[in-house]
Amino acid sequence: MRGRKIVGQGELERAEGQALERTIQLVTQSPVTTALLRSATSMMCVLNEQHQIVTLNTAYLDSLEVAHSDDVIGLRPGEAMHCAHANDHPRGCGMSAHCKGCEIANAIVASQQMGRPVQSECVISVCDRKGNLRDVALAIRAAPFELEGEQFTVFCMTDVSQQRQHASLERTFLHDLSNLVTALAASGETLQKSTLASASPLVNDICDLTRRLSREIVFQRLLLSREPAKYRPGWQSVKIPETLTFLQRMFCNHPVAMGKRLVIVQPPSIGECVTDASLLERVLINMLLNAFEATTSGKEVRLTTETTSDSLRFSVWNAECMEDSIRGRVFQRHFSTKKGAGRGQGTYAIRLLGETLLHGKVGFSSTPETGTTFHLELSRNPAENGSRTRP
Repeated sequence: MRGRKIVGQGELERAEGQALERTIQLVTQSPVTTALLRSATSMMCVLNEQHQIVTLNTAYLDSLEVAHSDDVIGLRPGEAMHCAHANDHPRGCGMSAHCKGCEIANAIVASQQMGRPVQSECVISVCDRKGNLRDVALAIRAAPFELEGEQFTVFCMTDVSQQRQHASLERTFLHDLSNLVTALAASGETLQKSTLASASPLVNDICDLTRRLSREIVFQRLLLSREPAKYRPGWQSVKIPETLTFLQRMFCNHPVAMGKRLVIVQPPSIGECVTDASLLERVLINMLLNAFEATTSGKEVRLTTETTSDSLRFSVWNAECMEDSIRGRVFQRHFSTKKGAGRGQGTYAIRLLGETLLHGKVGFSSTPETGTTFHLELSRNPAENGSRTRP
């Protein structure tokens, strides 16, 4: 890039006429550039030194809703996308006061100045065909390259509006739901104190379910976190029979278990285990949900608990066998045999919670002869094995 001329925003003069046509032919006749545009799935175009589009791929053309590339060749990215500020300045896109803070313009200039790719995210206000404004969130990348002594920029865009909207709605929903659950829990505790517990099992059930709902919100936030391993489990002594009783009650009328049977097998004296009650419940619930989904009507799912002096092993069995193509991807996040977005979290969460947070061992076996069994093995006191100490 030595000796190259850098064109800043304040120096942008459009290439026109024969100069623009010659540049277009230079780029479009390059087999490398053509192959790059054809292989890209994101919106991609090539810009000249004046930040004008000299060629673009089909994905970009389709997003602009124009019939032919001639309609956008020679325009700058903001003009092609109908940015609300593209015409704020007589010299067009990249020249107005608003453009000084535009990530698109800044990324293109920065990539030219530094001679390397620049990535960023931006939000641009665009006008649709009816003149209505809408905000579009974009992940952008500008990469400079040289072709026969002339400088160009490969400019890529990916619309991430939906992802951003989902992330924002998730945060807002969980925040508002958490506030409502906190208020509900406070009201339940007040009601519980003012009523004889022995005469109000319904009140006790409401308080218990509210506490579990509160922990479920924490769990959902944990899955959405970028660093779930930093979560600190609430270590406490948990009565395992109570956990198993809760699971029996939960799946008694659960839609996924309709027409099927849940059989829980446990030793006569199973005792307690130091763990995080909500995380343990979530692992076992996910195991049972997967088992019931794989089980046909009229058949059973078994939850077996085995115990030693220093460990507990939970096993969930169903009679079906996994296909070979699925076994190697069972714990892979986002992988699912079911159609539709948002799946593939269940078994991923089993391993994340069971091993990373509860410091246990998670595994499974699946054969035509024995069916499929998922297991979770926990130390009765993880603090003695170097885990986080009890609070």
